[in-house]
Amino acid sequence: YRQHRRIRHSLLRRHPLYAMTPENIAPRRHEGTKKTRNGCFCSNLVKPVDIGPFQPLALHPHMNSGNSSASLRVFVVRSFFSRSREQPTGILTMKRLVLIGGGHAHVEVLRRFGMQPPADAEIVLVSPHPDTPYSGMLPGWIAGHYTRNECHIDLARLARFARCRWLPTSCNGINADARLVFCENGQTLPFDLVSVDIGSRSPALETPGAVEHALSVKPIDRFMAAWEEVCRMAATGRAPRHITMVGAGAAGAEVLLSMQHRLREIAPALRPEFELIGDGTEILPGHNASARAILKRVLEARGVRLRPNSRVDRVDRGRLQLHDGASITTELIAWATGASPSLWPRSVGLATDERGFLLVNDALQ
Repeated sequence: YRQHRRIRHSLLRRHPLYAMTPENIAPRRHEGTKKTRNGCFCSNLVKPVDIGPFQPLALHPHMNSGNSSASLRVFVVRSFFSRSREQPTGILTMKRLVLIGGGHAHVEVLRRFGMQPPADAEIVLVSPHPDTPYSGMLPGWIAGHYTRNECHIDLARLARFARCRWLPTSCNGINADARLVFCENGQTLPFDLVSVDIGSRSPALETPGAVEHALSVKPIDRFMAAWEEVCRMAATGRAPRHITMVGAGAAGAEVLLSMQHRLREIAPALRPEFELIGDGTEILPGHNASARAILKRVLEARGVRLRPNSRVDRVDRGRLQLHDGASITTELIAWATGASPSLWPRSVGLATDERGFLLVNDALQ
């Protein structure tokens, strides 16, 4: 009997389901707790799970016991990430979770997995970049308040923290029925669960000439490289004399004001002109009248010219052609007109809405 108890205790400590740690089980009593034989308090976070017949010879060859039919039960701490109240029975098998894209949502997923690593899951991150920009800090970086490293998250380091395998490539398709992810490098990844966090692409792709002649805020890395070049030119007295922002939403207005702040700081004698173009009747569409009035006063105080009801039909080098036949001559065209979906989800047969974004339910599934 004593030998069986020693073997059972040893197996419990070696089994991946053994999760009774001080961080997960608080040493205090509350409603619904009970005291166990060893003095620990177990709450409703802990549940005994039958993992099948006790076979020490199969699991640990160096152990020898004649009792191969004894029942073995372990306590499993319920994961805070799981919505299910029922724990699976039987020995758990390794499952693969594939994270496509290194956006803000997956950053938080990796952080939480690093804090509480799953014992029964393999995590794979598919992202072409070793870091990801935090878009909320982009205007501050444009204005010169932050460095590039301060507004980027190190995905490679975060993946190591989460015990996640990082593949530096992009996804170009999913076969949901076969549960396969297809990567641009030719690799195929089987998966049990897949999560998509690829962000969006710039609507500038839909306007003729915008890709060739406009500086789109998306993708952010390309925008940052181009803006650094503009700042270097401004430091030598070659800053653009007229800058036009296409997009009168919150992103366009904030980026334009940040660009103005930075250029005035680098070359205060140049004093370039700034113009904000929107295709609607008001700036900040979707915001209340008070917010629109405040921003309008700020733009007027900063000398920014507003041009509403001005949809851009075509972009040429240094010129914007508007839908009403008018044109705007400028030296730098910036573009921040919202978001467009990636093309591959619809092309591989995944359910999308009328705009092309993935359809999800209330649980984002």
